[in-house]
Amino acid sequence: MTQETKKLSLASKLAAIGKEIGAIDKSGRNFQQKYDYIEYGVVAGRIRELFDKYSIIIIPNVDSIQQDEIVTRNGGKGYHFILTMTFTLINGDDPEDREIASWTGEATDYGDKGINKAETSGTKYFLMRLFNVSEKGEMEADGVTPEPMVESRPRAVQKGFGGHYSKDDIDEAKVKLGVAKNIEELKATYGKLGGIMLDPEIIAFKDELKNKLGGGDE
Repeated sequence: MTQETKKLSLASKLAAIGKEIGAIDKSGRNFQQKYDYIEYGVVAGRIRELFDKYSIIIIPNVDSIQQDEIVTRNGGKGYHFILTMTFTLINGDDPEDREIASWTGEATDYGDKGINKAETSGTKYFLMRLFNVSEKGEMEADGVTPEPMVESRPRAVQKGFGGHYSKDDIDEAKVKLGVAKNIEELKATYGKLGGIMLDPEIIAFKDELKNKLGGGDE
C-alpha cells in the first residue's frame, strides 16, 4: 500500500475500488431457467483483493431471522428465510472512519442450508450494489430454482421483528410494493418497509409481484 492510499478516507477508498473493480464474469448457470449469473465467490474474491489493497475491513452481522415453513405442490416441505443484516465498513488506516449499512438476505431451501444461502445472497447483493456491479436482466437465482410454494406457515421471528399490523398498515405497504415497475424497484421498496416486511401477508404479496415481474427465486 502506498502512502497516498493510506491517506485516503473510507469514502475515497470505496470510490477508488468502484473505479478499479471492472467487469465481473457471469460464471454461474441456472439450468432450470437457462441463464447465466454472477456467482458469490467471484464477487467476494475480487472485492476481497481490493479491500486488502486499500485496507478496508468489512464486518457482517445477522440482526434477526424470519423463518416460514413452506409446502410445494408436490408436498415437499422447506423453509423461506429472511435475514436482516448489518454491514460495518472500516477504514483500516483510521478505525474511527467507518460506515454502517443495513441490508436484507432472502432464500428458500429444502434442506439445512437456508440461513447460509440467505446470508450469502444478502452479502453478495450488498457488495454488488455498493460498487454498482450489475448485469442485464440481473435477478439471479441459484443454480437450481426451488419448486413453487403453495402454502406458507410462520415458524419463528427472532429479536422482536414482525408483530401485528393493522389492515391499513398492510394495505399501505401493498400499495407501495404494487407500484414497482421492475424487480429492482420491488426489492428497493421492500427493503424500506421496516418490520412489516416480515408480515406473512406482505411476504406472500411481494413474492406474487416478483413472479409477475419475472423475478423467480434468488
